[in-house]
Amino acid sequence: MIVGQTAAEKLCAAEDRDFETLFRYQFILTENPALTAPGFQAKHLDDAWTLLHGAALPVTPVLDSKRQNCGYVLGGAIHPEGGLIDTALELGASSDTKGFFGDVEPLIEALAGRYVVILSGKAGSRIYIDPVSALGVVYDPKTRAVASSVLLALDREREPNPMFDNDLILEGKGNYSLQHTSDAAVKRLLPNHYLDLSDFSHVRHWPKADQVFDIPEADASGALEEIRDRLARTIGDIASVRPTVMPISAGRDSRNLVACARDHLDKVGEFFAFGHSYNSRLDCAVGSLVAERMGIEYRVYDAEDYDKSELFSRYRRRQITRDYMIANGFTGAPVNEVITGLYLKQPAHMWHIRGNVMDLMQASHWKNGARNPATHDPRHGIKRMLITGGDGYSEELADKWMPEYMAWYESLGPLKSQPYDMIFNELYLASSQGGKMYGLTHHFYISPFNDRYLIERAISFPLQYRISDRANDDLLAMAAPELTNIPFLRKYQAKAKRRGSYWYGKTMVRVGQAAA
Repeated sequence: MIVGQTAAEKLCAAEDRDFETLFRYQFILTENPALTAPGFQAKHLDDAWTLLHGAALPVTPVLDSKRQNCGYVLGGAIHPEGGLIDTALELGASSDTKGFFGDVEPLIEALAGRYVVILSGKAGSRIYIDPVSALGVVYDPKTRAVASSVLLALDREREPNPMFDNDLILEGKGNYSLQHTSDAAVKRLLPNHYLDLSDFSHVRHWPKADQVFDIPEADASGALEEIRDRLARTIGDIASVRPTVMPISAGRDSRNLVACARDHLDKVGEFFAFGHSYNSRLDCAVGSLVAERMGIEYRVYDAEDYDKSELFSRYRRRQITRDYMIANGFTGAPVNEVITGLYLKQPAHMWHIRGNVMDLMQASHWKNGARNPATHDPRHGIKRMLITGGDGYSEELADKWMPEYMAWYESLGPLKSQPYDMIFNELYLASSQGGKMYGLTHHFYISPFNDRYLIERAISFPLQYRISDRANDDLLAMAAPELTNIPFLRKYQAKAKRRGSYWYGKTMVRVGQAAA
């Protein structure tokens, strides 16, 4: 167990950084009842385990059928019957029975959002996580430490993981993968697995052996209607009870979210984009056209509208980058709107609705060399883990990771036919979201598509229907046909070149200019 201060607290003290701010959305689960952390609140799970959590992290009790407290929901979870769980998650089984986990697992698997569920009963104690580990969990099986990020799971200095080029990852050119983290001993709890707190075994619980993932294109329309309606309800459930912001870019994901949520757009506090580069300003231009068509204000935070000595100060950029890396346990590097501090211009403490998991609708990890669902190419699979980024793959790398990759692949059950979708879900997103997003302390980030109900449907569509973007196009035409003739990034770029200039929607506001 952790004794004394965590590595996170020690490092913040040594570098004079604000622990409470950097770890405001994070947690520790400990067997040491005397452990504390600055600003963290304590809640007892059972006689053995205590939960410590940052003040901004939502924590909701779980009640069994006898109204006994048997655990906690951390983060933002949407009930399968609708509604953000913010008072209690009520279960239909008693925690006093040996079959407790089997009875409640279907409900836990049906939750959507960004969450961790910790359960305790006569059968033991377990941790379940959301479908892509957007609210990540790491643990050290030897010390029995459990936390949200690496530095909270240690009371010693971090030992860089020798399996990876750690410097490359901190330059934003690679990723940790499988159960690996930035520390040699600390493991990541992967999506669709639970952690048994009795022996720290890591056990797959989804998919079930009898599940079938096959939606013929002839039946796609009905499934797309289900996706549209579920996304609409989930976004409405979040935006009706939490202050929210939602980006609109030149891509498909954000446009489809806006389209599906059209009846709830008035509940969203702000639609926005960041402008700091050529491509991001294309996002701003196209996003403004979408916003105008939907009749909503669109706020652009462009670096040109702010004091450059503030946004581009080398010292400030180094400090922001260091804060980000400490908070996420040195899992990766920040993006430009974070490095410059541009994202801090938005209102604080919002729920930030994004479309990250929707890449499944276009089968993004099947592209670039693997388009036959009847054939599994493990070398392509290892390449798509993006351990060394998009350009660093080699045969030596594949040989090195082959045993561990194949062990993971063999655990997929009925999803062995969709290995590259699961690489995206379980391996890539688990580190890129479950790890890196803890560095984003200004907002609480959440994806409405982080939902097995939606994931099951998306990966069940025929591969070519997804890769060709017909699945996305059909969803958009169904949800908001008036948005279908607005060009996406590359077509807008080509048209702007012919015109000799960008054009924008009339509901766009340049926030920095308006404030000047």
